[in-house]
Amino acid sequence: MKIIDNSYSIYSQYGEDGVLQFLIDELKLNNKQCCEVGMNHLIFSNTYNLVQNYGWYGVYIDKNPFHLPQLEGGIIIHEEITPLGDSRLDNVLKKTDLELNFDILSIDIDGNDYHIWNSLNDYTPNVVVIEINPFFDCQTEHVYDGKTFSSSFKSTVDLAKTKDYSLVCMTGNLIFVKNELLYGSSLSNYIHNDPCDLFLDDAIGIGKREISYKRYIETNKLI
Repeated sequence: MKIIDNSYSIYSQYGEDGVLQFLIDELKLNNKQCCEVGMNHLIFSNTYNLVQNYGWYGVYIDKNPFHLPQLEGGIIIHEEITPLGDSRLDNVLKKTDLELNFDILSIDIDGNDYHIWNSLNDYTPNVVVIEINPFFDCQTEHVYDGKTFSSSFKSTVDLAKTKDYSLVCMTGNLIFVKNELLYGSSLSNYIHNDPCDLFLDDAIGIGKREISYKRYIETNKLI
């Protein structure tokens, strides 16, 4: 069974709710803290199910105040995260109660996703969910340059390797786990797997909801 076979959606768009719950159980993640950067609205969140239904502490960050309603079980920060300066993610997270190794970070801003994760040095979340541009094949290097949204599969996987993470699933987003958690677990084979084996060239989400459409209808336009 592939990890993506555990996918289902409650709030997430492409089955991340189920994938993350599987990883929480399999890896015995227990600090119950998460952060999400740029999900537009809680109904399109990869982690809100954990806050609402499982008592997690959540930090939600978006530059547009109208995207996020009031939240119980965490805090909302209206700020645009940048790779440098006072708005660097490390600096913003220091205003919160997140531990340095909080469980789940989700980055989905359709642009500087790669750069924001690259600039994160003080915090080392156990699981990272990050947006990519799936129109590049799994062997093409492309780092976001302000023109085409987000970075490529390969460039993001390569970045993860420098941070000692391994790819375990692609839902459209990429989902990475710290190698130190994978070692000795039932998922240790993902450390040495070829990441391209997980690449979805049609970028179709899979889940209990009927998600049969493509996530991207044009190279520069998200559904």
